[in-house]
Amino acid sequence: MGGGPPGENELPQYWRDMERRVTMRRPRTLGSGPSGRGPRRKSEIDYWAAAGLYDYSNQVRRAEAGVATYGRLSTARVRDGQMDAAHLTYETLVAPLLRAEPDLLDLYLVVDQDRRVLVSLSVWATPDAFTRVKNSYAYKDAMQSLSTHFDLEDTILRSDDVETYRLTTPRVDDE
Repeated sequence: MGGGPPGENELPQYWRDMERRVTMRRPRTLGSGPSGRGPRRKSEIDYWAAAGLYDYSNQVRRAEAGVATYGRLSTARVRDGQMDAAHLTYETLVAPLLRAEPDLLDLYLVVDQDRRVLVSLSVWATPDAFTRVKNSYAYKDAMQSLSTHFDLEDTILRSDDVETYRLTTPRVDDE
């Protein structure tokens, strides 16, 4: 029987308001977001992906984490002042030929302006997929155009067939 002045056992108003908010809160349903939080807000990338700008389906289906794929790693030193032209030649002549192949999984071009080095990595689903491209006349012509930018006296021109492993799978958020 609460001895003491009247209202001693009553909570202050701000505590009563908090208790009401907590007890009247609608419980979160499973799948609506991380525990205690709402669903993740969509970023601009999510909206562009939903519109079809990014196509992760090929990479997710064929290059799952830990599965071996096959790559072509090429390195070349570019003549002084020719890096932008070499980059443009690669983008306009070589890359479209590679992208047209259904077995291409990934394509990277790494540019080191300071050392004048161009590195290309193309990742393929099968070991012989690049061979089909490499033997085409269109690819040979494109590479001939690209090689006009290479520094043949101080060169590190090299191409190797390598085995590649995807260590992570691209994140694809389902709606």
